[in-house]
Amino acid sequence: MLDEEGLNVRLRDALSAAAGPTDVSVQFSKSEESHPWIAFADGKERTYLGRVTGSELAVMFQRYKSRLFGLNIRNYIGDNITNRTIRKTATQEPTKFFFFNNGVTALASGVEVDKSQPRTLRCRSFNIINGAQTVRSLSKAQADDPEALRNVSVLIRIIEYPSKLSHVEQSFLDNVTRFNNTQNAVKISDFRSNDPVQQDLRAKFDKVPARKGKKFIYKNKRSTEGQSKIVVGMEEFAKSLYAFEYGPADAYGGTRHLFDASKTGGYTALYGRDGEVLPALSEETFQRYLGIWFCCEFTYSHCCPVTVRGIPANR
Repeated sequence: MLDEEGLNVRLRDALSAAAGPTDVSVQFSKSEESHPWIAFADGKERTYLGRVTGSELAVMFQRYKSRLFGLNIRNYIGDNITNRTIRKTATQEPTKFFFFNNGVTALASGVEVDKSQPRTLRCRSFNIINGAQTVRSLSKAQADDPEALRNVSVLIRIIEYPSKLSHVEQSFLDNVTRFNNTQNAVKISDFRSNDPVQQDLRAKFDKVPARKGKKFIYKNKRSTEGQSKIVVGMEEFAKSLYAFEYGPADAYGGTRHLFDASKTGGYTALYGRDGEVLPALSEETFQRYLGIWFCCEFTYSHCCPVTVRGIPANR
């Protein structure tokens, strides 16, 4: 529910978006070692790469609102966990922000150096095509702790294009927007794929005797390998073990809990001891887990009436 003030804010934001792109001056952060930005040209297209402060982006949004995102395929998607994390990093770990955030990519129909302002580029028809969540979250963080935002550095890339576009140039711009917003989804389990215990499991499964001439392969990383082998997926393996030992992971918080490596997380319960994840499983534990996996696999594939603890037989 929004009060009158909240409704007015939403209305002004919507009106600003309808007004179309605007000219924006972008002041880059000072660099003691080099020029404040790096320029790269390829034909008519030119790119400027550098750093700006979190305050610069926050003030920019407060001034221009959603006019900044006219070509962005998504506007602000709300105060979700990702955007709350952006705000938290900006206010609690401002000097780490540059390392954790992908930054902002914008288009401009013309870019020129502002000789009256140091380290400033004047950008015509400025449009942020990737980074709307970052900019909006920084604007909210500015209200929480304006001093911290001055210590936030954000990577920015401004792509200049001709003001009059041919069909080929318009296609180029469409691809810039599309490719900057296209990426393979990262699953929560992917963050555990390089753990020593996962690499150890891969090595241990490699020594498991083959079945009907096919070797086993434990896939701790998503890939296309293993087409001629018996594949044991990291996520499926963990789900089977957890369901057998504790009950279905969904009852405890789903996949996020299952791959939570904190002291109380499901991942630590499976692969740890005394609240710490182990670098490797003992041979005894591995053989036990291997037996659980084979038992569950048999139950799944044959749909037999035998019920493994915590797993429906007809799953």
